[in-house]
Amino acid sequence: MHSLSLSFLPPLSYHFPMSQTERINYIGKALVERGGVTLKEVAEEFGVNTRTACRDIEYMRDRLDAPIEFSRRNHCYELVKPWGDYTNLEERMIILAAYMNSLLDTIPLGSTISDGVKDTISQGLGMKGRRVLERVDYRAQSIDLPDYSVFKGICDAIAANCAIRIDYFNLKGERSEGRIVEPERLINYNSSWYMVAFDHRRNALRQFHLSRIQNIELVRDIEIRSIPANEMESFLSGSFGIFFGRRIEHCTIHFSGLAARIVSTQLWHKSQRMKHNEDGSIDMTIPVSSYKELLNRVISFAGEAVPVSPESFVDEYRRTITRMYESL
Repeated sequence: MHSLSLSFLPPLSYHFPMSQTERINYIGKALVERGGVTLKEVAEEFGVNTRTACRDIEYMRDRLDAPIEFSRRNHCYELVKPWGDYTNLEERMIILAAYMNSLLDTIPLGSTISDGVKDTISQGLGMKGRRVLERVDYRAQSIDLPDYSVFKGICDAIAANCAIRIDYFNLKGERSEGRIVEPERLINYNSSWYMVAFDHRRNALRQFHLSRIQNIELVRDIEIRSIPANEMESFLSGSFGIFFGRRIEHCTIHFSGLAARIVSTQLWHKSQRMKHNEDGSIDMTIPVSSYKELLNRVISFAGEAVPVSPESFVDEYRRTITRMYESL
């Protein structure tokens, strides 16, 4: 099992010091966008000495694998080969900060903690980035806050490396009592919380929607399985959507009109294939383990997206459309 940790969060700070993170971001941006940077320039920009700026560059070489060398010809530090990590870094940091700020405004943490985390995140931005961030607003369609007693029970099980016993309701409202599972992952997908766990009843990995879990208790007298990392990665990332681990097949969807323009810039799955046709339409092929979520996405395009293959996917689409029509 894997422990749950918040160690990715740096220590909270309630002001904007000229931190090493900010200097490194400045140096990286200068190297990528302007082609070079000097120690004097960094020192004057941040009010530090040149020895500090030199240590920052050494840190970037040693810890961030930055291909930086000093050019005697141009009297500055330059990149000796492309370094993609810092391309459009500040813009990516603005998106991250806007997303995190949106979450912090929703999750009930208290203003002191929330404001401290926001300040810490903003330290990775320069003054320009912070000014832009004031005008960037990330709005999620919905945020599903979990039952914190259930969430805590799962966290306690992960930390203690033990199983849990739960009562669980499926989508039909049917209740299964005393189900013993070994939590492996907590996942937030489309603003909803899921637990991936080894299910003793199914003798396999399964996902559970947290809102349908009740009566959780720790079970300490069961030997815990060790799920290999490659097995877990295959289960989590093998197909489109939240329906993990089932038999995977490849579905093709034909997009036309506005739908084609919309999906042309979208990534639905890391293994998707896009075929751009001469008439502007697009054929997308994507791995799936369940038609349900993909059908909902296709139907949302109102006729400008239609299934092509396999035939079972096309048939399920037709049955779904027929049921929708007959319910009118």
